[in-house]
Amino acid sequence: MKGLYVRVDDAQLLSSRWAVWDTVARARLLAMQLSGNGDRVFIGASALVARGIPLWEANPDVHVWAPSRRGHKSLRAVQVEAVRVPAVSVRWSVVPPDALELLQIEGIKVEGIVGAGVRMALFSEHLSAFVALCMLLNRQSQFSGSSELSVGYRVLVGGCG
Repeated sequence: MKGLYVRVDDAQLLSSRWAVWDTVARARLLAMQLSGNGDRVFIGASALVARGIPLWEANPDVHVWAPSRRGHKSLRAVQVEAVRVPAVSVRWSVVPPDALELLQIEGIKVEGIVGAGVRMALFSEHLSAFVALCMLLNRQSQFSGSSELSVGYRVLVGGCG
């Protein structure tokens, strides 16, 4: 946003093209939060970005709800060393999040994870919603391909052949 910047102290956050894009997506949420009066809640895809859940889109629009609707806004492209992250739109919603499930994540107010998933399923493109819900379920289940159950299953299947 014009007049705001985020300083990144951890070099890992800028170690690859994808890391830069993810860092910029999170920085945009923080900039939007700091530029308002605290009544903004990040919803849908933005609530998932704040949690570090990967989406289909590498550079998602910012989705936000506030008690009074704001005008159209876009956030400028960002240049980080040799990586240019394109501009995005700010999409305001008139559908409020569930007030009982609001959370603060690193200073950013977000809707609950279930509400974010349902919002993605209802209002996003099919592929975006599918990937978001899969990644959300993966995060919530804490699934790991190297867990004992998975390893035991592979050994069992491998032994039957």
